[in-house]
Amino acid sequence: MPTLKAYVVNFMFIGENFTDKNGQLQMDEIVFECGKFKFTFIQDMKFAKAPAKYRGTVCQTSEVFVHDVKESDLTPVIETLEKLCWLLSFVGLCRVGCAGYEFPVETKKKFISLVAESNFHLPSLSDIGDRSYIRKFVEQVFDRYQGICNTRKLNVVFDYLIHSDRTRQPTEVKLILMFVLLENLKDTFAKEKQIPFTDGAFRKPSKLIKNRMVSVAYSFRELLMMMFAEYQMKPKLQHIVKFRNEMIHSGLSTSNTPAELEVVYAECHDLIREYIFRLLEFKGTFPTYKSRNTEFVVLQ
Repeated sequence: MPTLKAYVVNFMFIGENFTDKNGQLQMDEIVFECGKFKFTFIQDMKFAKAPAKYRGTVCQTSEVFVHDVKESDLTPVIETLEKLCWLLSFVGLCRVGCAGYEFPVETKKKFISLVAESNFHLPSLSDIGDRSYIRKFVEQVFDRYQGICNTRKLNVVFDYLIHSDRTRQPTEVKLILMFVLLENLKDTFAKEKQIPFTDGAFRKPSKLIKNRMVSVAYSFRELLMMMFAEYQMKPKLQHIVKFRNEMIHSGLSTSNTPAELEVVYAECHDLIREYIFRLLEFKGTFPTYKSRNTEFVVLQ
């Protein structure tokens, strides 16, 4: 059966396995098993070795091979590759995408928008002595991701997280994206729990107050605390909520310095990063954004 060859952009990592290139060994291969398919990534090492050099550009970083593909499996293979690319986008905080593929019965190329520019600033995962860490993460969470991707709008979550960390934008803009992302996570959580939504708000069970049934709306903070508590997280949200209310209503913060805003942004980023890992039921180690990826959290 034929081999499908695909082209992937912006996956700025070195490989896990060595291959022989004209008598020279290069660590440029990673093999992902997702569903019933096996995807062999061959990395272009010039990007993997110096990702910061290519920030702000769109780079064809990888050739992907899937062997023995039935013609009837072509669509499922491409759909699975797209899902894999979304997970890799979260891993690198950089929009990874399939730019096209070649197959005996069909060849397609896609234009990758500049919003998919290479970022790769502070990845959600980093190497701590185990070259297989990316593959292990993907293979550990892939089934879970597939199961909740649509209900929790995870691709939207990943995209907002990436956009918030793009270069050359005000911290206020980054924070607003964080707050919108928290709203998105809160919304999909409440819908998943079938919390009733009436008169523009998610509402608590009705109570009899002064001879009439009254349904009080959940606050933004209450829903977030419920959402985080489901995964054994108890964050202190008071200052995040305060900043959120100020930023959403006025569009900027007049009572804090840029450095203070960066601290709040990093705290929001770490909170969302940890929640995503827990939501995906990941067991392992990941770096914190606030520490510039020098401190780590272990989920067991």
